[in-house]
Amino acid sequence: TPSPSPAVASTSTTSSPSISPRSPAKQARPLLFGVVEGGEMMDSRRFCAQALSDIEGLDGFVVAGLGQGESTAARQEILRTVLACLPVEKPVVASVIHSPLQVLECVSHGVDLFESCYPYRLTCKGCALTFQHMFDKERAPSSAEKTEN
Repeated sequence: TPSPSPAVASTSTTSSPSISPRSPAKQARPLLFGVVEGGEMMDSRRFCAQALSDIEGLDGFVVAGLGQGESTAARQEILRTVLACLPVEKPVVASVIHSPLQVLECVSHGVDLFESCYPYRLTCKGCALTFQHMFDKERAPSSAEKTEN
């Protein structure tokens, strides 16, 4: 199986002034993201990620090819392998994330942004996601602050 081309890159239609706390520089042009391919072949993923990391001018990276039937263990190995090769100061997008659990899994490995149709599919079925959040009592707004807003 041939190795994926390390020069594959994708442009974003968003020209955001800052897409991640890791990338504070203002952008006046469309953002350019390198796409890390390689399926479940860790050597190919590593090669592609390292080669893309050497390219000047990339604004971030996309971990592509997820959600193709790989196991949870394989997805975690892909994320560990790829993210270990990428510069931490640039944002990383994970594509084809299917559930909130997968989002949390990706975050735990250092992924910044996600491409997913999961919220759309839920809303088409008339569902909504809700989460309970435990607030830090010392940081929670007082009852007086709540009534002011």
